[in-house]
Amino acid sequence: MTMKRFLLIFTAILFLIPLLYGCNNAKIYWLTEKAKEAHDDGNNQKAIELYKKVIELEPNNPNNYWELGIAYLDSGEEEKANEVIAQLRKLGHNDYADKMEDLIRKSKSPIMRRKVEDKELKYFDY
Repeated sequence: MTMKRFLLIFTAILFLIPLLYGCNNAKIYWLTEKAKEAHDDGNNQKAIELYKKVIELEPNNPNNYWELGIAYLDSGEEEKANEVIAQLRKLGHNDYADKMEDLIRKSKSPIMRRKVEDKELKYFDY
């Protein structure tokens, strides 16, 4: 292999790696935005489906699990939210898991439940 050919191949690889990495980031961003839109529109099942896809692409980001857990809670699937908590703990993100457990605990209090039912409070401060 000549030096010229080597440099051409090496340069092509250097340009392709960021391009491919950038495409993945763009897809993650797009899916996350679509999931947020679905969640905001009250389409929790669609949001759950999209957050699962985001997690497949970016499995170590605790924010993705957090959003998935919130979508499960908003759809009344507390057991699934508890599974997300277990996944967060398995990944070592105990702070996120603790906050979600606290959120579940608070959502069971009569005062908090009334606020949610009256739509005074849609999301919690976390």
